[in-house]
Amino acid sequence: MNNEAYLDSSPPAIQEMLIPKDDSVPPASPTVVPSKEVRSGLEIDIPDVTMAEAERSVHSTFNPLYALMPLDGWFQADDKLFNLDLSRYAHESQILKDLYNQILQNREAIKRDRRVPPVKGSFPTDAIVLDGVDGKLVDRFLDFLKIQRRVISFLEWISTTVEVYTTEEIVGCISLARRWGLASVEEEFFKKLALPNQTPALRLYASVRFQKNYLDPHDLRRLVFTPLNDLKQRQDLSSLSYKVYRELTLARDAIMTQRANIAATFPTAPDACTTVHNHDTCEIMVDHLWQLHIATPLLTTTEGALESRESFINAVSSEDTIAQECRDHLVSDLTENADWEKRWNKEDVILRAFKGIIDKLTQGH
Repeated sequence: MNNEAYLDSSPPAIQEMLIPKDDSVPPASPTVVPSKEVRSGLEIDIPDVTMAEAERSVHSTFNPLYALMPLDGWFQADDKLFNLDLSRYAHESQILKDLYNQILQNREAIKRDRRVPPVKGSFPTDAIVLDGVDGKLVDRFLDFLKIQRRVISFLEWISTTVEVYTTEEIVGCISLARRWGLASVEEEFFKKLALPNQTPALRLYASVRFQKNYLDPHDLRRLVFTPLNDLKQRQDLSSLSYKVYRELTLARDAIMTQRANIAATFPTAPDACTTVHNHDTCEIMVDHLWQLHIATPLLTTTEGALESRESFINAVSSEDTIAQECRDHLVSDLTENADWEKRWNKEDVILRAFKGIIDKLTQGH
């Protein structure tokens, strides 16, 4: 029986096994989905779902909070150690971002060569020392950062906090937020500080502390002229540095000395009349008006009252019990005499000098 006859008489399964396969037939090609489809002569885009598209989908819900590998920075205040996850705040603070990158690069370098020393802040044994910062203050500041990440408002945080934060502690937290470049945290603490509702002394303290002018237009006058009988004002003044407090005190003393000199230098009403009159009446009335419009306001007012001279001149000019010649002489003395001009103008000179000192301090000079 020849081979062909054998194959013809074999069962189909045997035939399939014995028939040689033709390797020249190429395997079927995978179906290629075109990027465009032609319908009615129009080219219609068909989305090509690829890995790149999936990546774009991920980036559309991208959250910078999870963009960086978690990495702690270590800090020390007093004898306490604190760690801060730099990856959570690097997107807001360039300072913390730079520290994050510095520590990360340092650790990579240490992996390659263990002789490379660690950078400051990378380990608890080599923490960044926060000079002049109280450890308890850092504790409170970090507590706020944690609660802020839970989307709880600052006011809610304050309302749920057992201990009341003092003004000095809030100012300290603002300073720490600035040190770390956390502008949003600084803004929240400034809201709590409510500077417009505080004393001029506290606004001066904040201006010097943060080197930015938060003073209202009349704050310097109030600080110089107002008696220190306000407990809150005295407490806020005690927060000032020695240099600022000394300059403020010198300005206050100079103003009060100058006012006392004016009050004590009674302008004598000369007997300049050519007509017969009781000159004693002129002197008594001038003394009365001087005490009423000059001495008492200058020594007791709680505001700068340079207009007291104008008030006195107007009163003298309209007082009929003073002879006209005496009135004219007094008004001429107070408005035209160089000695009197120097006395009155000295008050503004002192204020300008004091303001110049404060401006230099708030500008960091």
